Amino acid sequence: MLDFIVNIDIQVFYFINMTIANNVMDLVMPFITEESNFLYPLIAVCVGIIFLMKRRGLVILLWGGVLIALSDQLSSSVIKPLVDRPRPCHELDLYRLLVNCGAGKSFPSSHATNMFAAATFFGEKFLNRRREFYLVAFMVALSRVYVGVHYPLDVIAGAAIGIGLGIGIGTLADYLGSRYWFLSTEHEEKRK
Repeated sequence: MLDFIVNIDIQVFYFINMTIANNVMDLVMPFITEESNFLYPLIAVCVGIIFLMKRRGLVILLWGGVLIALSDQLSSSVIKPLVDRPRPCHELDLYRLLVNCGAGKSFPSSHATNMFAAATFFGEKFLNRRREFYLVAFMVALSRVYVGVHYPLDVIAGAAIGIGLGIGIGTLADYLGSRYWFLSTEHEEKRK
């Protein structure tokens, strides 16, 4: 059964990495997959959130920082060493590699874990932007397969783990925020 699943995973990898390849996506996907391309816009958004939302915005961002640190360490330092699955660029002969392969392991995708954790958490705090958060998370996850550094199951598992962590930290933030006003991510009126 495991061999059957791995075979399907490899076939879907080839479909995304090679069959649907085109010149436009060859330019866009490496840009999307590189987290440093989003550093300055992310800093600007964080400053804007703090400026517009004051204490509430800062608390939301602090909870988000805790979430990303947790999701990244769980995927990179705990699960990847346990599963020990090589990246496709380390074990397949025929594929397209559009970025540096990296020495790390493949399962789960930390990019997908972190992005879906953030999309879930921030999607609950900013409901009117939930769709955009999930769209960005989906595109980053897809880009990891397209550029040749992850299998589809790596990003699916990363998304599932990230969603679970996002729900968990969101629930913890809401619980602690209801007990301690300075940890609240709710509007001032909702707490009264």
